[in-house]
Amino acid sequence: VKSFREFKAEPINKYVHTEEPLLIAGSRLLGEKKPEQALILFKLNAEENPHSPRAFYALGEAYFQTGDKEQAIKNFEKALEINPKFWEVGERLRLVKK
Repeated sequence: VKSFREFKAEPINKYVHTEEPLLIAGSRLLGEKKPEQALILFKLNAEENPHSPRAFYALGEAYFQTGDKEQAIKNFEKALEINPKFWEVGERLRLVKK
């Protein structure tokens, strides 16, 4: 987190698009059964990309995998608020609410 913030603080990196690399790294961590570490990256991603439904979908998934169903639902709902046509999120939200 510290390194990421230092990177983004550099004027030359101010407009670097970081969403995809953070999503890839976080997804890799989820695949390795490390949801707590993925959660850290996905929180950064949502902070950096507050208008991205993908950021909140990933964050919701990490929360769900850490056992925080309430936060998972909240973030899935945020993703749908940003993009109501995001079908995958709607399906995941339906399953999590069961």
